[in-house]
Amino acid sequence: MKKLTSLEEMSRLEDREIQAVLRELEMDDLVVALKGASPAVLDAVYRNMSQRAGTVARERGEEMGPVPLDKVEAAHKLILEAAARVLR
Repeated sequence: MKKLTSLEEMSRLEDREIQAVLRELEMDDLVVALKGASPAVLDAVYRNMSQRAGTVARERGEEMGPVPLDKVEAAHKLILEAAARVLR
């Protein structure tokens, strides 16, 4: 059983595990969570999305502009909770 304690650890998951986590998330929550994420996390997430979904996520992130830290942290928590559900 793998347990993520931070968003940064997502880049260490296998692709199929990342895909399972992504299926549990709403696009807007993912976009907010990726604000300020490391290149390694961004790469791991985007390579596990369809090209179209990745483009939409990037565009929404750009359109969204800056996001308050508390909202980013709440979105991180949603990802960690989704990971806990699917990585049992």
